[in-house]
Amino acid sequence: MSESTRSRLGARTLFIGAAVVIVLAGLKAAQTLVIPFLLALFLAIICGPAVTWLTQHKVPVGLAVLAVVIVMLGVFSGFGAILGGSVNEFTAFAVEYQARFDGLVESASAWFEARDIDPETLDLLNMLQPSRLINLLGAVLKNLAAVLSNLFMILLTMIFMLLEAASVPVKVKAAAGGSTRLDVDNMRQAVIQVQRYLGLKTLTSLATGLLIGLWTAILGLDFAVVWGLLAFLLNYIPNIGSIVAAFPAVLLGLVQGGIYYAVLVAIGYVVVNVGIGNFIEPWLKNSKTRR
Repeated sequence: MSESTRSRLGARTLFIGAAVVIVLAGLKAAQTLVIPFLLALFLAIICGPAVTWLTQHKVPVGLAVLAVVIVMLGVFSGFGAILGGSVNEFTAFAVEYQARFDGLVESASAWFEARDIDPETLDLLNMLQPSRLINLLGAVLKNLAAVLSNLFMILLTMIFMLLEAASVPVKVKAAAGGSTRLDVDNMRQAVIQVQRYLGLKTLTSLATGLLIGLWTAILGLDFAVVWGLLAFLLNYIPNIGSIVAAFPAVLLGLVQGGIYYAVLVAIGYVVVNVGIGNFIEPWLKNSKTRR
């Protein structure tokens, strides 16, 4: 490779890197607009099939979109009520949880000392303080509240997206000068595939949340509804979402009932996520493909 070629390659790499940094910085600066827009797009893609189904059953497009938006408004209101009330309760129980945790650490320390094990092993437990969990949940809820504060803009953007969805192919053809070379069908199929994926993910996430909520309620774990809701939301994040959702519930199980109780909580998460991720979800995918 010649020196000039290396120089051009280095300049191109530097240019691409600078462009990426600029784009990321722009997204960071515009996150108050970008995040609500992306959430509105996500909701519009999920709700699109419902609007299509209603219009196919002789419901006017405006009424169909209005019905879907009302349902979404109810869902968001329910999320806010559940999370807000549960966090207030969790904060009220914080002192009791901290006392239980301190007792757990003392018992573990005595167990380690009786077996001549370095007590520094408890450093991990000391890092998992309930107060830190409260702060973590507070930060999560603060960010969620910031998103929900833009609920009007999110729903308004979603309404425009749903109303314009049916006329997009016509407008694209018109923009292309009526050219028949533009394969609008492929674009439509791509949108359908995305809707199917998100619809399937929503279905499996809902099943995950219901089963986790049921399992934690059967075990008597505090705030079972919150753990089910958290499992539903974080299941959209591949691979690590289920782990992140399980962590606070298992930690609370450790504080509330001890190590064996926490293991039971963890087993429920493992069984539900492995069962749905490795059996139910592939089966649903295959059944939709056969159709």
